[in-house]
Amino acid sequence: MLTTDQKTQIDNNLLALSEPLSIDGKDFTHARKTTEPKVVHRIKATRFSKSEFGEENSDAVLIGVTAQVVEFGCVNDEMELIEPSKFDPMKLCENLPYRDLVSLQYLLGKPPKISSTPQKNSSSQPSEQSAKTA
Repeated sequence: MLTTDQKTQIDNNLLALSEPLSIDGKDFTHARKTTEPKVVHRIKATRFSKSEFGEENSDAVLIGVTAQVVEFGCVNDEMELIEPSKFDPMKLCENLPYRDLVSLQYLLGKPPKISSTPQKNSSSQPSEQSAKTA
């Protein structure tokens, strides 16, 4: 589930990472979607997954899409990404914490889960459990 702050960030195509992404001696604290993912991005990401891992792996495909449409950097006081950088998929596989990969799904366009409250049994007949206790 996303926090309200994360939802707001994602609406602005920006996401604070749970911990800095450290690559080549630099730390990156935020991710920004630069374009909407298209079918061609997934096709290329699937090709990456198959060439690197010998199969179509959903996490590798997600990383492959991320590498094409997301840039990483730090933000200034105006919440603008400064010194944005893109990375090849393998570098992201080796350095990106998994919990941030899960959050990046929403930045890329996965619909957030809607929380719902459990509904009572609306059947007019008692449930099997309540029949046993009666």
